[in-house]
Amino acid sequence: MQQTPQPTALSNQIPREPFRWLFTAEFKDGTIIEQTQEDKCLTRTDGTGSAFTDVLAREDELVAFHLYSVDGKEAASVDLITGAFIINNTPFHAHDQYFEPTQHKLRLIYHRETRIDSDIKSTVENDGTINQEDVGQRHYVNRYFIGWQTTTKTNKNVQATIAVG
Repeated sequence: MQQTPQPTALSNQIPREPFRWLFTAEFKDGTIIEQTQEDKCLTRTDGTGSAFTDVLAREDELVAFHLYSVDGKEAASVDLITGAFIINNTPFHAHDQYFEPTQHKLRLIYHRETRIDSDIKSTVENDGTINQEDVGQRHYVNRYFIGWQTTTKTNKNVQATIAVG
């Protein structure tokens, strides 16, 4: 008797376009974690996670987070010690003038804004019903966001982010 293979989590994933931006994360001890197009997690052996999972595992030691376009023409960074952003070698600050980021423990903000496009084949039957068939999906990353956040002694959440890509 032939068994039908069961779908796995990986076989159900929507095909994604290659990343247009990759990251490197820099830690207090000089360790650097670099994301690749494969986006493999190095700290898990079960095939789950991503390079960002590895970053989160050491989040308390993170000092800088860098994004760079895969063509090497653009770069954006956030310094989690000073709160400075650096875009194509130009530093700037994006916080309120009365807030001093160096007086607080800054935590990383990083996420991707994504989009999924679906191709649907529709057929109108003779009885007026419509049959639809999903013939393909593509996953895109529109923009990348990096920044920092902190909680003050008065429990106020302060954050600054920028979008790239």
